[in-house]
Amino acid sequence: EITVQQQFMGCDPEGDGFATFELHLLIPSITNGNPALAVTFHETLTDAETGANPLDLFYSNIVQFNQTIYIRADLAGLGCYSVAELPLYTGICGTISGVVHFDDDNDGCDAEDNPAANLQIVCTVANDVFYAYTNAQGEYSFTDLPAGNYNITVAENGLGVPTPFWQH
Repeated sequence: EITVQQQFMGCDPEGDGFATFELHLLIPSITNGNPALAVTFHETLTDAETGANPLDLFYSNIVQFNQTIYIRADLAGLGCYSVAELPLYTGICGTISGVVHFDDDNDGCDAEDNPAANLQIVCTVANDVFYAYTNAQGEYSFTDLPAGNYNITVAENGLGVPTPFWQH
């Protein structure tokens, strides 16, 4: 049996209902680390059942806005396979960027404080988690984020990261 998320979103910056889906991102969760499983994606149930016409792992949908494709997981050498539906949908994706400063003089955070470089920044949207790192100027950016409410935090990495931080 194949376990997949309920649906898979592709970013549609033009709003025309078409997107490119990075199907390879799903393979680790489908195989659960089992190297004996070979995963392919198919446009039709018949193709999935027969193993014919596997899709490219960077797939552009052919049905506007919502389309169902199929996943096939083969257990190598045993002739056993499982097939599951994968609903695809397109949506407008967001971008978030900012700068992190460190209040090293303890007079309150402001734009005059030094940038905080090489910090991991975490963006949480519903059940999705995205990561970025600040550059030498303290800047970070997240792109192709699904719609929703975003929670941005500086990760606690156990490396003695100083606090407090100021983000803008």
